[in-house]
Amino acid sequence: MILDKCVGKNLLLLLFTVLGNCESKRRWTYEFLYAEGFSDNEAKLKPDLRIQRVGRYQVGVSGTIDWQYDIDRTTMFELIIFQSPSGNLKEFRKLPFTIPKQIFINMRKYYDEIAMADARNCTNLPNFEGNVLLPWPRGLYVFDMCTADNGNYPDILAEGLYKFIFAFSGEVVWNVSFYVNIKTKIL
Repeated sequence: MILDKCVGKNLLLLLFTVLGNCESKRRWTYEFLYAEGFSDNEAKLKPDLRIQRVGRYQVGVSGTIDWQYDIDRTTMFELIIFQSPSGNLKEFRKLPFTIPKQIFINMRKYYDEIAMADARNCTNLPNFEGNVLLPWPRGLYVFDMCTADNGNYPDILAEGLYKFIFAFSGEVVWNVSFYVNIKTKIL
């Protein structure tokens, strides 16, 4: 009886020690392969992004977005994610973890946790006070070797080729797409 209590206490202590020291870590690595942009009115918005390599291991997104229109409650945003386990472009399938189409100015949480978490130190995108993304300033936004190292991403992703489409609609229909190779991180 006493032995059972001691074993039980030690097991509980071991369990709490192990669980207390566990932290969630990203179990995958990524490599940007390609970036592209589209705009139905380049006088109002012109995306020009590319993947830039510096040396053997440093890869990031560089380029510009020339934003020359005002957003309002008709400006919508959605993030669509496709994945191809084999890497074949013809085998892309849409994934369920997306950001559904919604009013862009109400997306402050996503802007802070995803976009600005990664882009804060590599771009001149605006920082906002309050709960909405208004007024969005017109201007030339410059990206210099932006990575996806700091955002709020899932800890586990399946290996394969991913396509991320950041799509906007409203006065101007435009998007930027990134092709990214995901591999399981060897721990």
